[in-house]
Amino acid sequence: MPEKPLCLLPDYAEPRKYQLWIEPHLENFAFDGRESIEIDILEPIDTLTLHAADLTIQSAKLRNSFGSSFNVNISLDKDNKRVTFSLEKIAAPGKYHFDIEYRGEINDQMCGLYRSMYTLPDGTKRYMATTQCEAIDARRIFPCLDEPARKAVFELSVTIPSNLTALSNMPVAEEWTRDGMKLVKFQPTPRMSTYLFAVIVGEFEYVEGKTKNNIVVRVHTTPGKKEFGYHALKRGIRVLEEYTDYFGVAYPLPKMDMVAIPDFAAGAMENWGLETFRETALLVDPKNSSAAMEERVDEVVDHEFAHQWHGDLVTMVWWNGLWLNEGFASWMELIAAHRINPELHPEDKFIAEDFVAALNVDALKTSRPIHVVINHDNQINECFDGIAYSKGASIIRMIENFLGPEIFRSGLQRYMKKHAYGNTEPEDLWRALEEASGKPVTAMMDKWIKQVGYPIIHVERKNENGKTTLCLSQERFLYERNEAPAEAITWDVPIGITVEGNSEHSFVLLDRKSMEADLASLSFYLKPEEWVKLNSAHTGFFRVHYEASELLKFKTAVSEKKLSVADRIELCDDAYALTRSGYYSGGFLLDFLSAYKKEIGLRVWQVLLGRLDGINLLAAGESYAKPLESYTRDLLSEIASRVGWVERPDDTHHTKMLRGMVLGAYGQAGDPTTISWAREQFAAFLKDHAAVSPNLRRTVYGIVAAYGNAKTHDTLWQLYQKFTLQEEQVRLLGSLTDFRDPELLLRTLNLFISGEVRPQNVYPALRSIATNPAGRDLTWKFVKENWGAFCRMYEKGKLLGRVIEAVCKPLASFNDEADVKSFFASHQVPEAMRTIEQALESIRVNASWRERDRINFALRMRHYNNLR
Repeated sequence: MPEKPLCLLPDYAEPRKYQLWIEPHLENFAFDGRESIEIDILEPIDTLTLHAADLTIQSAKLRNSFGSSFNVNISLDKDNKRVTFSLEKIAAPGKYHFDIEYRGEINDQMCGLYRSMYTLPDGTKRYMATTQCEAIDARRIFPCLDEPARKAVFELSVTIPSNLTALSNMPVAEEWTRDGMKLVKFQPTPRMSTYLFAVIVGEFEYVEGKTKNNIVVRVHTTPGKKEFGYHALKRGIRVLEEYTDYFGVAYPLPKMDMVAIPDFAAGAMENWGLETFRETALLVDPKNSSAAMEERVDEVVDHEFAHQWHGDLVTMVWWNGLWLNEGFASWMELIAAHRINPELHPEDKFIAEDFVAALNVDALKTSRPIHVVINHDNQINECFDGIAYSKGASIIRMIENFLGPEIFRSGLQRYMKKHAYGNTEPEDLWRALEEASGKPVTAMMDKWIKQVGYPIIHVERKNENGKTTLCLSQERFLYERNEAPAEAITWDVPIGITVEGNSEHSFVLLDRKSMEADLASLSFYLKPEEWVKLNSAHTGFFRVHYEASELLKFKTAVSEKKLSVADRIELCDDAYALTRSGYYSGGFLLDFLSAYKKEIGLRVWQVLLGRLDGINLLAAGESYAKPLESYTRDLLSEIASRVGWVERPDDTHHTKMLRGMVLGAYGQAGDPTTISWAREQFAAFLKDHAAVSPNLRRTVYGIVAAYGNAKTHDTLWQLYQKFTLQEEQVRLLGSLTDFRDPELLLRTLNLFISGEVRPQNVYPALRSIATNPAGRDLTWKFVKENWGAFCRMYEKGKLLGRVIEAVCKPLASFNDEADVKSFFASHQVPEAMRTIEQALESIRVNASWRERDRINFALRMRHYNNLR
């Protein structure tokens, strides 16, 4: 059995049912609560400790099944968010009811029971009360045993004004109205974890439909927006049916509600039967939403619905197994998309987003294992990161490819059926997959989830007597290679191999430090000048280090698109990462990336432009910054000409997204014709918003801002204030981070703390301005000077760490590292300790790369200019 985390409550009591009554008071942002917990006491006790935060306990009484009651003394531990009840006498083992009356706050921190402001169609501002309990904020709503393994039934009643609507995990059982108030009682839930509890009170309208199994599905919005819910409704019904088939386990609740919340810390939340979303993750306006927004809504709905099985029905024992929830839900996005929209090539999207993101964050020494030790509540929120989501999903995808999709699915169905309504450890999943496959899954996967990092596979090619042998070796890949050597750890690595002129691929398993692979034994034969590709289809979670001469052999195949999209992405991303860590030079990287000039794939450009942004940010203030813009324009010229500026009726979904992406980069790199086009489009938009396609608005706004002045800034901000569609507001807010004039960027930064921008949108906008070469250093200075404002903005939630990550990771000098280290030594953030460590390491990596390749980049750009 795994060792018990130190921060868990004592296991002398187990909850069976929470009978809850809550009355929210939106006029003064407070609420009254009353609960009766049906609890089993398992050993004699004279104290009982529950979780509670920001609650005033007014009375408490313990009752046994014989009618006797115990008076209690109440002691609050605010630091550890607990309340201890000392009993007047010892309570023997048995069944009890614990009755508690209390009062709490409807806060503005997007956690626990919080308030969210919305605007009615007539401009009137109102507030709703809504909940966010994950990870450890149910305790802000009612005293409880707030741990995933402490599952119980929830039976909720709420008292609210009769003109408002109440929603919760289950359908309404009964409702009574009297004197302008109504009491709403909900059906009891199945056994579930506290973090899945949800209740929402406000004014709503909805659209609805049913699945083939008669599950009622609704999308709820604030008044005036229900028509924007049809896209998500259609997707939700379809994916609920697909998951029921895939898992072989029926969705167990009678309804599924999706609710658009104006203020929301994350993207969405998988509360069982009552999922909550940012408006920009659920609503699609047919006239004003982009193709990218439709795709975003689909993937978020797919993710959250997957949680109804992974997380809600079967739950991890403790937060160290968060990846069993989030990694699986992220991977299930891929399964859903394959079943519903295979023509969109979801595998390529997964690689371009989740896969490469996980490889990036996990290349830090300060990374963590997927399955991590958590001994304090402060450590939980930091685990909602790229390791849990993206690396978790990538490892699941790798084992699915290794076992085969149908065998994997069979094992997964065994796992679901065996552990429904229960809690699991990773070993439970491995056993189910072993039973289905007959393969040693536990031995293989333990290394991947319990060891930090991932391998780089060094490949040396030997050609002797017409025979080609690959010498393969592995070590942990790290961006910082200049200090202590990497740990002597290995992984069991399934490596796909393909060769030039042969569409087949074979697998070898590298389960030791090094090995040799004879290509002839794999039925591969090739000439010395032909390439051999490792990690074909990019299914293995590792990077490949080719000798420089071997990597250059891929240039023609990349240019002529003889490699798959996945392989073209991998070669681009690996070349960038290996340059960042010192395996290749900056000049060599730019030479290799020039092979992508004829690229036409959306997902390849998505990754390639991200890497070019990284190089451009590194070049801020350097002599080669302007020549690098010329290089970027040259690389983009053919694809920009191909997509053009005008949308066509036969444009595919990918073409619509690619056009905006490419023209945005082309204009930002200084193409004068594109800048003029953007200005013309913006002028037309000011006269008639329909004149510019939603797919191009962010592109147009951003280019106009980059080359704009104070008047441009005023106009964009006025538009932000005018629009009520949050998608449009986010586009406009993003453009306000694109200015190149430091004074205008400072004006943008001040808007972030003015109270006029929703806090949910501030930290993403900070990330955007911090990755603007003109705003990187300015943003860090601003955050330092206004640290108190950001602490107040994100006092109780988990978003302060996101601010630190957004602002500090792009910095690129050793002086910055010292400054950040000094600042957080005197401004400690206990819940973001790993985030700060990772930011410091990222700064060192950036600074080392900048110093190492400064001359190399400059010489390569000088050579490039001479060739033009």
